[in-house]
Amino acid sequence: MAVAKNRNVIWSPEENTLWRKNRLDEVAELITPLAFQKITLPREKTKTVWVALVQVEISRLKENRTVAIVMNAPSVSEATEIDYLLTNVNGQKITARWLIGTYTKRNWIEVFYREAKEWLGLKEYQMRG
Repeated sequence: MAVAKNRNVIWSPEENTLWRKNRLDEVAELITPLAFQKITLPREKTKTVWVALVQVEISRLKENRTVAIVMNAPSVSEATEIDYLLTNVNGQKITARWLIGTYTKRNWIEVFYREAKEWLGLKEYQMRG
């Protein structure tokens, strides 16, 4: 899920340091450039992005979440596109490559549902309890 850049989060810049409150765009600027991993997406037209994963606490959510900061350049000052993606997946599965790969499949899932509604007439059905 995409998150607005002005969303306030509580995060820790390093392990075993105090948590602090910042907007996501401020977090992106405070992260060291070495934290960003270069990922090349295989497509018809290859695309390279830089991704950093940050553990954050968001108000009204019970558990900590992982936010991926995705940029089209190696530094915030050079980037013209910055996206903030939120996931509730925890554990070893969550890597920058896995998160970006999963998010790029999202469009095809939406295409499937749109075509199912159009071609199979699923938009005509109603359910009532």
